[in-house]
Amino acid sequence: MGVDLKVFDDASNRISFATRGRLTAHCVAVTGCKHFGLLVGQRAGLNSLGLVGLLVRSSPDVETALQSLERYLYLQLQGAVLALTVDANKATLSYDIYQARAEANDQVGPALSP
Repeated sequence: MGVDLKVFDDASNRISFATRGRLTAHCVAVTGCKHFGLLVGQRAGLNSLGLVGLLVRSSPDVETALQSLERYLYLQLQGAVLALTVDANKATLSYDIYQARAEANDQVGPALSP
């Protein structure tokens, strides 16, 4: 699988998008659970985003929280992009993967077309 397990000793450590994909693909294969990414996502909260999550949690309102998430998510996660669009009374938050060839992208979101 190629992941040094010591990386998980410190919650502030990051792994590359490609490594995350290999690890997720391995977990799907070992468990046989085709919706493994969904189960992980259900348990992930703002704490999983480190300082970015703390900034979002500390925001004075939802608009500022979403703007902060859009602006700073790249510090926590490379390989995908988050975009916020606000129009009148509607906000749309989109998540797209730009490392289209990484393993297990189907477990975390849609890939942008090359």
